[in-house]
Order: sequence, then structure tokens, then C-alpha cells
Amino acid sequence: MFGGVYWLYHQQKIQENNVNHVLSKKTAATVTDTQKTATQETISQMIYVDISGAIKHPGVYQLPKEARLFDLIEKAGGLTKDAALDKLNQAIKLADQQKIYIVHIGEQIEQTSVSQENLQTEQSTESSSNQQAQNLVNINEADLAQLQTLSGIGEKKAQAIINYRQENGSFKSVDDLNKVAGIGEKTVEKIRNLIRI
Repeated sequence: MFGGVYWLYHQQKIQENNVNHVLSKKTAATVTDTQKTATQETISQMIYVDISGAIKHPGVYQLPKEARLFDLIEKAGGLTKDAALDKLNQAIKLADQQKIYIVHIGEQIEQTSVSQENLQTEQSTESSSNQQAQNLVNINEADLAQLQTLSGIGEKKAQAIINYRQENGSFKSVDDLNKVAGIGEKTVEKIRNLIRI
């Protein structure tokens, strides 16, 4: 009699341990997924810039998206004594995959080098494209009112977009909008140039 009760108690403990083990594995997997997502978001907010010329440690450096030239110079150990400071705008905003060449005093810039004028032209082009990007509606961050400014998106569709984000996470591409209930390919094509991720 007691042997049977002990056996039953022992089986219940084994089942409880198995359930706890499965739950702890699921929790660990969720934490790992969250960490991966955070890491991917951090990586996507970084840029890589190559610097050479009158700099102490030339090379490729990883910087935040909003970094300026003075941030890069600091990370590369600073300028050498013969850097032509009068030809340098340390306040310019950097872009991913950009090549920066710091001119030496008295050096003639070759056509293949990136001159300060070229940098300024690139910066003005980038700043106008940044301005255009800021005017687009970010479908991963927009609230109900902002989404309704899009052609063909009323309150119900806007709420459906928000619900999709909450249930499935951020949109990876504009085409993911096709997965939202009530939004078809025609609507996506109509607003494609008005939105961004």
C-alpha cells in the first residue's frame, strides 16, 4: 500500500521536474531571442568608415550612425602634427562605407583622393536624402494618426498595422505590409514611396 503511494508521489515529482525543465528552457530561449534582436538593432545603428592620411592610427572604424568627423578622429588616435587643419571640417556627419583622407600640410590632393569639397558635396547630398527619409512615415514607429496620413489607410487599417507590429515585431521590409489583414498589394504599391522601415 505505502509502496504504491510512494511510487505515485515519485511519478508526480518526475512530471513536475520535467514541466519546470521545459519552462526554464523556454524562458532561456526567449531571453536569448531578445538579446539577439537587441544586438541586431545595435549593429544596424552602426556605420563603418575608413580613415587615412594625416591621422595617427589609419584604418576602418565602427561608429554610431550619427557620428561626426571629430568622433572618428578621436577614435583613430587624433591627427598628426602635419595635418592641414585649415582644409578640414571636423563637424561633418559621417556615412556608412565612407572614405576619409586627412590632407597633410602642403600636400596636393590627387584626383583619386576624397577632397574636402567632395566630402561637402557628399554631405549635402546625404543631408537632402536624410531630409526626404525624415518626411516618410516609419511604419515601425508611426502612431495611429501618422499612419492615417497615408493614402488608402483609414483608422481600421492603421490599427491593423499597429496590432501586427505588437504581435509579430517590427516590419523587416515594406512588403511585410501584405501580411496585415485588410491591406493588399495595391495598397502597398500606392504607399510604397511614402513609407520607410
